[in-house]
Amino acid sequence: MKVTVRSILYISKILGSRSISVELDEPATLSTLLDTLANTYGEQFLDKVGNKDGYLQDTVAVLINGTSVMAKDDLQTRLVEDDDVLIMPIIRGG
Repeated sequence: MKVTVRSILYISKILGSRSISVELDEPATLSTLLDTLANTYGEQFLDKVGNKDGYLQDTVAVLINGTSVMAKDDLQTRLVEDDDVLIMPIIRGG
């Protein structure tokens, strides 16, 4: 199945584009997708986004079809064909 991964700022620089298509075996979860991206983009992706040990960096937010994964099953959220996954940095200020 294919999902679209969109990103902004430094994450799109790591991925080389603001939007990429990723092919995954079914069934797939957000964790599966992040592992696939980590295997492709290496340490730089792991340092900024995370996974491999089952975590997501607290400096990024992930939305699937416009809904935060925090409102779903977090890393165990199931993905389906044509899902739109947005990975973006959380911007904090004071």
